[in-house]
Amino acid sequence: KRIFELQSPTGQVWSLDLSPRGDFFAFGTAENFTHVIQTSGNQFIKKLPGYSVAISPSGKSLATSSIDGQLHFFETTDFKNIKTINAHSKSIPRIRFSSTGRFLVSASLDKTAKIWDLKKKKDPIVLPHEAPVLMGTFSPNGEVVATSTSTNQILLWQTRSGQQIGELKGHQNRVYAVAFSPQNRIIASGGHDGKIKFWDWREERLL
Repeated sequence: KRIFELQSPTGQVWSLDLSPRGDFFAFGTAENFTHVIQTSGNQFIKKLPGYSVAISPSGKSLATSSIDGQLHFFETTDFKNIKTINAHSKSIPRIRFSSTGRFLVSASLDKTAKIWDLKKKKDPIVLPHEAPVLMGTFSPNGEVVATSTSTNQILLWQTRSGQQIGELKGHQNRVYAVAFSPQNRIIASGGHDGKIKFWDWREERLL
């Protein structure tokens, strides 16, 4: 059953996230804006900078990333800006929180991904790539980060050390989407080649 349909006021929808309680959601658009909407009644709450959006697992904070390489953090009580960081030298197409909300990964066209420890607030761990990074996401336990690039790379990293621990080879072109299974055993990936692949990531092989 469809509850309601919403037309984006500023163009193509680039990202979307729903709060843990389901009371609001946020979507980012290609025009580098994020719109926050109250689920009940489909009411507009706030317009924020940035085109990729992630809501923390607690629902108490929200992050966005911008085409100018900035990260923005907001409280969700009034969506007041907590902090803005000059995080990358180029656009940041994807950001994700870890399951605990302690870490955030940012994937950038500057050929790096960065892991931010939001608890200790120290300098991020930089993950170097050979091509622009399109996606970054955490394993369910938060111990591993998977990133994908505009070539055909899917790389695996330890969250706390930034050490590369694996690579999944099989796509023929850009890899836009990467996701872990809830059991933390399988990775699914989708790319420009039109293929969806499933991997045993620990053994670095296709299923």
